[in-house]
This record gives sequence, C-alpha cells and structure tokens, in this order.
Amino acid sequence: MINLAEILSPRPQPWWALLKQSGVNDVVSFLRGAEQEDRMFKSLGLGSVAVDAHAEPWGLEAIRHDQAVFAEHGFRLAAIEDTAPMDRTRLGLEGRDQEIERVITQIRAMGELSIPVLCYNWMALSSWARTDIAIPTRGGALVTGFSLQAAEDLGPLVEKGEVTHESLWGRCGTSSTRCCPRRRRRACGWRSIPTIRPSQPSGRCPASRARSTGTAGCWTCPTRAPTR
Repeated sequence: MINLAEILSPRPQPWWALLKQSGVNDVVSFLRGAEQEDRMFKSLGLGSVAVDAHAEPWGLEAIRHDQAVFAEHGFRLAAIEDTAPMDRTRLGLEGRDQEIERVITQIRAMGELSIPVLCYNWMALSSWARTDIAIPTRGGALVTGFSLQAAEDLGPLVEKGEVTHESLWGRCGTSSTRCCPRRRRRACGWRSIPTIRPSQPSGRCPASRARSTGTAGCWTCPTRAPTR
C-alpha cells in the first residue's frame, strides 16, 4: 500500500488544509533551522531562516515540538529529511567529530519519538538545486527548473581537484562507521541510495550546485529502547 506524503517545514501554512483534502496524512519534514531547511530557503532566495530556528533543531525537544505542530494539523511525522550541518564531516575539516555527535543525538531523539526514517544526504556545500524557481507552465502555474549550462555559469564552489569523489565517499564511510554502533545498539537499520555521478570531476566540485555526487539515503531509526 502506498501512503501519500508531502515534504514540509514545521511552519504551518493556510494551504496545509488542501493537503488533508487531497488525502495526504504523512509528512517528511525538514528541521526548523537545520542544514537542509536553511539550504532550501536560501536556494529560493528567501534568505536564512535562523531567526525562526530552534536553538538545537536536531535535539529531542525541538523534534518533539515539530512533531506536535504537524499532529495539531492532522499529520503524522513519518520521516525527517534533514540533519545538523555536516559539511565539516563531508570535507574532513576540524569540527567533524562534533557534527557526527549531533547526528547521533538526532537518531536517538527520533527513536524515542517513534519517527522511523532519517533521510540524509552527502552533498557538500550545496543540495539538490534549481537554476530557476519561476518557470511559467500550464494554466499560468510557476514551477522550478534546472539547466546544466546555467549551473555551470554560476562558477565553481571549489577549485578543481580540491574535493574528489574518492575523498567524499571515503568520509561517508567513516561517518557511517561512527554512527553504526549507536544504530545497532538502538536497533537501527541503514539504507543508501547513490545519486548519479557526473562523468568528469570539475571545479563545480563533486557536490555542486547542480547535483551532488555524494549520496542520498536514509537511516531507519529505532522505535524501541536499546538492548543492553
């Protein structure tokens, strides 16, 4: 059986009622002020959302609050597609240990709240992107779009060769290994969905504005207490 879901930020909007009328009961959520939500708002030209963010969006109380916001509007929080910032981990920079610990904190919080799926990405410096956010289409509706040429015209995020596929994937494995003991202890599973790699690395970086060559996937979070 397929359940319809919509990806939302935990910021109520008048049109949420239309989702319920369309039969949508499940939500995949960003975290208020965490990495992916912040990237999304910036990509849409809406600036940072820090002024409206939780102090620790990936913590237990913040996620509990977001879960309650959706519940008040009749939605079940089925998955979270967001984490604490992870670019230091992806790029192997100082501070990566603290980032990994924050992700572990999030996994534990989601388990306690019975939120079964954490969808992550391994896209350094940028996430899924569009080069246009207002393309007219049927009935005058506006849609987003992507042009590879327009993306290349934006210029590089890093110098050519500064970040390689091998280094990104190696750090992804290291991060997963760090989280794995906690996942096993709390009956957590893990799945990875590789994204498409460009044929040649470039100054656009393996994780470019156009599309990352890292990975998107999910950790399935526990819904029971850890086994000791």
